[in-house]
Amino acid sequence: MPHLEISDLITVTDPHGGARLPVRRADVIRRLHEAGDRRAARIVAALPVAGRTCSTRWPWIA
Repeated sequence: MPHLEISDLITVTDPHGGARLPVRRADVIRRLHEAGDRRAARIVAALPVAGRTCSTRWPWIA
């Protein structure tokens, strides 16, 4: 089972320009579930989603 880090999954950058790219929260949660890390999946599920909350802390999570 691979060891996945939340920060590695929610922070994706364009290899050419270095700009942050949007990340689908559902994809991150799925990958964490597949790796057997239910706790991390719950943490990601609780993160704010861009455009749906007042928070801009993680604006790249969609």
